[in-house]
Amino acid sequence: MARKDSESLLLFLQTSLQQRAQQRVSGTELQFKVRGEGQQMQALQMSLLRSLQLTSDAFLERLRTSLQAGKDLNRQVMGQYLVLRHNSRVACAMLQRSRDAAAEERRSLSAALSQVGA
Repeated sequence: MARKDSESLLLFLQTSLQQRAQQRVSGTELQFKVRGEGQQMQALQMSLLRSLQLTSDAFLERLRTSLQAGKDLNRQVMGQYLVLRHNSRVACAMLQRSRDAAAEERRSLSAALSQVGA
């Protein structure tokens, strides 16, 4: 009976040692996998960061270009507006001078007609 118990105990210990060896190997493999996954994740994050940096740099450059184009267009439109405003004032002054000259001419013609008719 004691021999049978010791054989079963020996079998149990051998099985336990095999399982522990397998678990150690699988644990080591899992650690390598985790490290590999971590490195892949880190590489993916770096790739995403580079991609985001390039995208944001391109967006910033487009924004700067757009801002400069807006400033240039504003300067151009403001220049045209100032020219048109000046031309409008000159035209108003010319029209007023023309009206004044026509009124003066009507007065002189009216005075001349009055003298002729009198």
